[in-house]
Amino acid sequence: MAEGTRFKGLEEQLKRQEIRTQGIMDNWTATEKQLRDVMAADRQHLEEKIESSNNELKNLIAALSNQFGAAMRTVHGDRGILQTPTGHSDRQNHLGRTEENFGENRQFLQLAIPRMEFPVFDGGNPREWIRKSQKYFHTFHIPDSQKMDMVEIFLEGKADIWYQGFKISRGVTNWENFTVELIKRFGNVKQLDPVEEFSKLQQTSTVKTYQEKFEELMVEVAIVVPSLPESFYISCFLSGLNDEIRSMVKMHDIGSLSEVFKKPKLQESANEAYANKYSPVAKLLLSHQRAVGEGISKAVEPLLYRVTQIGNWNHLLLRKSPQ
Repeated sequence: MAEGTRFKGLEEQLKRQEIRTQGIMDNWTATEKQLRDVMAADRQHLEEKIESSNNELKNLIAALSNQFGAAMRTVHGDRGILQTPTGHSDRQNHLGRTEENFGENRQFLQLAIPRMEFPVFDGGNPREWIRKSQKYFHTFHIPDSQKMDMVEIFLEGKADIWYQGFKISRGVTNWENFTVELIKRFGNVKQLDPVEEFSKLQQTSTVKTYQEKFEELMVEVAIVVPSLPESFYISCFLSGLNDEIRSMVKMHDIGSLSEVFKKPKLQESANEAYANKYSPVAKLLLSHQRAVGEGISKAVEPLLYRVTQIGNWNHLLLRKSPQ
C-alpha cells in the first residue's frame, strides 16, 4: 500500500515536470520564432538600405559623368575634338561658350588638383622658401594682388616680427619687392644680390653641381628681372663653364636651356671616359682639377698637358716638362 502511494506521488511529480518542460519548450519555440522574424526584418531592411545606397552611387557616377562630358564639350566645343571651328563668328561663339560654362565646371575640374600646403617661413633659408612659394602661386594661379595677403598669414617668429615693422616703416609692398627685402634681411652675405652672384657664377667642380647652383640663382633673378629672355640664361651658363668644356659645347647649335644643360654633361663624361681609358696620370689630373677648379697643384706641376681635337674625340697628350 505504501509502495503504491509512493509510486503514485512520483508519477504526479513526473507529469508536473513534463508540463513544466513542455511550457519551457513552447516559450523557447516562441522566442526563436520572434528572433527569426526580427532577423528577417533586419535583413530585409539592410538589403533595402544597400540597394538604396547603390542607387545613390549610380546617380552620383552618372552626374559626374555628365559634368565631365560638359567640361570636355566646354574645352573642345560642340564640333568635336578633331574639328576646328571655321569662321570668325564660330570662333567667337566657341570662346563665349567656354567662358560661360567654365564657372559651372570649375569645381569639377579642381578635383584633379593635388593637395599642397603653403610653406611657413620663420627666418631660415629664404631662397628655398621663395621657390616653394612661387611653385604654390603657379599651381593655384594666385593673382599678384592676393600674394602678400597670403604670405603674411604664413610668417612666423622673427620673420613675422620683421614684416610687421617693415609694413609700419615702408607700407604695403608687392611680392617682387618683398622677396628682395626678405633676402637682404635673412640671407647670408653672398645672397644679398642674386643678380651679381648669378653673373659671377663659375664652374668649380662638376657640371651637375654648377647646374644646380645656376638653377637656384636663375629663379631669384627671374623674380627680380622677369623679362630676361632664355638666350640670356644660355649665354650666362656657357660663360661659367670650364674652358675645356665650354669650347667643345659652343661647337654645337644650342636652342634651349635643356640642351645647354645636357651637352656639357656629355662632354664631361667623354673627357672622363678617355682619361680613364688611356692615361692614369690624366685621371689624376682630372680629379685634381675638379678639386681646385682649373688650376693644377704643385704636386703634378712637372706634368704638362694640352687638349687637342681629332675628329670628334678629345685626346689628352701628356709629356714631362723639361728639367
